Amino acid sequence: MSSMNPTIAGQVLGVSTNASCEIKPANDQPTREEMLEKLKADAAALLRRLESASADIDLGNR
Repeated sequence: MSSMNPTIAGQVLGVSTNASCEIKPANDQPTREEMLEKLKADAAALLRRLESASADIDLGNR
């Protein structure tokens, strides 16, 4: 298995590797449940992109 440059991997997956953090007032923070739901949605989106990129790579190797 070959290693891939994280920047290239981020570009393939459409993910910014230079993530920024938005600072909100303490009383405007999302609840733990809201953060968990967003994390689940983000993970599902990343998985779909990874599967798509993997399929594209498989097609390119044929």
